[in-house]
Amino acid sequence: MEHAAHGPARQRQNGPGGGLPLGHTLMPHLVAFNLLPSLTLHPEHVTQHALPAGFDELLACPETAALAHRHWSTSILQTLSLEADPVCDLDAPALPIAMLHGELLEALARSAGLALLTVRLRRMVARADLAEASRVLGEETVRYARAHAVNPVFVPDTTDWDVSQLDAAIPVLGYGLLGRALQAAPLAIRARALLRLPVLAEAVPQLMPLAADEALDLALQLLTERDPQWRSLFPSIH
Repeated sequence: MEHAAHGPARQRQNGPGGGLPLGHTLMPHLVAFNLLPSLTLHPEHVTQHALPAGFDELLACPETAALAHRHWSTSILQTLSLEADPVCDLDAPALPIAMLHGELLEALARSAGLALLTVRLRRMVARADLAEASRVLGEETVRYARAHAVNPVFVPDTTDWDVSQLDAAIPVLGYGLLGRALQAAPLAIRARALLRLPVLAEAVPQLMPLAADEALDLALQLLTERDPQWRSLFPSIH
């Protein structure tokens, strides 16, 4: 009798599929990740996942925005055949990356892009090149990059890229690394995460000389340095 009373209580405390407890800090993030992709949809994907007719006005109205997002998100999930494939726990190693969005995601992409430029910057010896790199990237950024090392075998060849273009190269390399890292994730996670990233995250990964699991390890390392509190919420760190 005592065990029977405890069983249902545990079920009520657990999330979908018996996975994450309902009171977990990340439960709202996981619900949005699973069911509301329109909330964090990157602008470059809006054309592919266009709003249903008449939804612009509904989204613009605070009273109807939540309902409109639910309908739009359902349409997106159906298009990607994800409506019956939720993520029920936090065990997948790629989730700390996949569930990022907004400024935190942009900051990690920049850190990743800069990490992939470290070898190029550390090898610079010509004063003119160093001066131009400092002008383009900022002296503090160049000092940081030259003081940190990434395994050269992980780094794309950027020797043909003009120094003046390095700042523009950072998001290309950064989102390319994140896209490559997400290739190590199951489809249910990867497809949802890519909706939050610019389209180059799918186009650039083939330029990365590192394997998907190596890219994920590097991305997680950078995330831990940038936001250890967010990273610590996921069991894959323990």
